[in-house]
Amino acid sequence: MISKQFAKRRKDSAVSPVIATILMVAITVVLAAVLYVMVGGFTHNPGTANSVGLSPTNETYGWNVQIVKVSSSTLPISSITYTLTGTNGATIASGSLAVVASNPTSKNVVLVYSSSTAPTNLGVAQTIVVYNEGAASGSTLVLFDGNSELGTVTLQ
Repeated sequence: MISKQFAKRRKDSAVSPVIATILMVAITVVLAAVLYVMVGGFTHNPGTANSVGLSPTNETYGWNVQIVKVSSSTLPISSITYTLTGTNGATIASGSLAVVASNPTSKNVVLVYSSSTAPTNLGVAQTIVVYNEGAASGSTLVLFDGNSELGTVTLQ
């Protein structure tokens, strides 16, 4: 009779403690891996975007904006656009950044160069001239490369 009760208990009994411990550790490891992947996805750095450092100087004809930092030496000027915004938030001017050999005679935002050949890439120590009488102190110049913002400077 005892052997029948033992056989019945053996069939009704749960998983052994050793197997249960192994299963618990495996589940914990899987949950930790899933949590790591989820949290790692939130902190993923998609890469560094191009950026430009700008420093403005007030001149009698407008503003000189000196380029003081460029994150990439292969940032083509032909792909750069700008938006000039007034102190009230309204857009004063926008368009592609033009390259000229001397100060502009028309009201515009241009990159001025003094060497014998026009630069093709944006570089440190180049000057952007904001020749626009609507650009008062406090106006903002933003440079873009496609849809990515490169740099912003407040004219002061």
